[in-house]
Amino acid sequence: MKEKTLVCFFLDQSRAFARIWHSGLLAKLKKYGRYGPLLCFIKDYLHNRKIKVITDGKHSEWNNITAGILQEYILGPHFFLIYANDNSGHNRN
Repeated sequence: MKEKTLVCFFLDQSRAFARIWHSGLLAKLKKYGRYGPLLCFIKDYLHNRKIKVITDGKHSEWNNITAGILQEYILGPHFFLIYANDNSGHNRN
């Protein structure tokens, strides 16, 4: 009897939306030919986002966010798919 091999890959995407780098997303949009008002809208959407942490009544300073998108918004899943798609349509020989 011939021996068979099973190969499995597990990919944890539980925090995938939090890892999307804003500059990388904008670069991919440009690579796919997205310019003009649409790109300006997305830049404005991602620009100047800030966060601070509050715990037990104490809070941190405001910090700029350069990665992460909200999956609850309608654009979140679309941005994730664009960012995760590395198929440029070119032959990679």
